[in-house]
Amino acid sequence: LNPLRAGLVASLHELASYPWSGHAVIMKKVFCDWLQREYVLQFFGSREGAAIESYLAFLEEEMGVDREKELSGGGLLRSHGGWKLVLSMRKEGTKVLSDERILGSDAFVRVVLKEAEERMALPLSADERSRLINEDIEQVCREAGITEAFLRSGSRSGVLSSMRKMLAMKFVYGYGLSMAETGRRLGVTTNAVGYMVRQRGELLDGA
Repeated sequence: LNPLRAGLVASLHELASYPWSGHAVIMKKVFCDWLQREYVLQFFGSREGAAIESYLAFLEEEMGVDREKELSGGGLLRSHGGWKLVLSMRKEGTKVLSDERILGSDAFVRVVLKEAEERMALPLSADERSRLINEDIEQVCREAGITEAFLRSGSRSGVLSSMRKMLAMKFVYGYGLSMAETGRRLGVTTNAVGYMVRQRGELLDGA
């Protein structure tokens, strides 16, 4: 969306034909042999038509969000405890895993991300992936003392939102689950999952 936010194009329709944009490749207006269009769309759905619809809906939602304001003034960058966003940002030359996406210290966040990266390197059958997802949901709900139905209820209470964010990142990045299916598993929309995982952290050893 950067060309749109910079005023180089006036709409998503124009952005689709902007030659220096990955969006144009996804919309099949421009060909680029190194950009994996199918890889991007798989996070929005298993069928191309539905995936494109979800992708466009996600972009339209993003158009109304002021990312510059969101990322300024320390709004995201927090190094104290609580649920933390898996986002690595530079501050005074120090890498920090910040905000409230994963419970615990930076070291714990690194462990979760490392586990997800290792999962990505392993091929999972559909049955195995489903089993792991069910186990993760059961464990998180058991430890939080809630039912799975409550997790999927759509409630936006702070604890539930944080739990969903943690699970969403693990499902998408750890197990390769599509955003659409992740949303169905957690009782939220595809766009909501996209928001949860958009700021995936960069993990550096010793950060």
